[in-house]
Amino acid sequence: MAPSRASSTAHASSSAAASLKLIEKKKEYDAVSALERASTSYLERIEALGEDCDIMASAGEGELFTAPNLSLLMRFSPRPGPSSMAQDVSNSKLLS
Repeated sequence: MAPSRASSTAHASSSAAASLKLIEKKKEYDAVSALERASTSYLERIEALGEDCDIMASAGEGELFTAPNLSLLMRFSPRPGPSSMAQDVSNSKLLS
């Protein structure tokens, strides 16, 4: 093999290796970015849940028994629907 040909082959293989490494690093960066976005979204949801819990705790202390706050609290109370009633019936049959 001629020296110039060997040199260009070595350069091409190191360039290909560098390209593969760059692609791997881009995948890692994309994965970390997705994790950061998911973590931020999760944190926002947990903080909102904490605020809702604070509202419910305050209402339990008698501070917030007003119509708007009660309607907020009612959103969190379970309401029996046809499917939950059917589940209750089937559970009671199992217990009998």
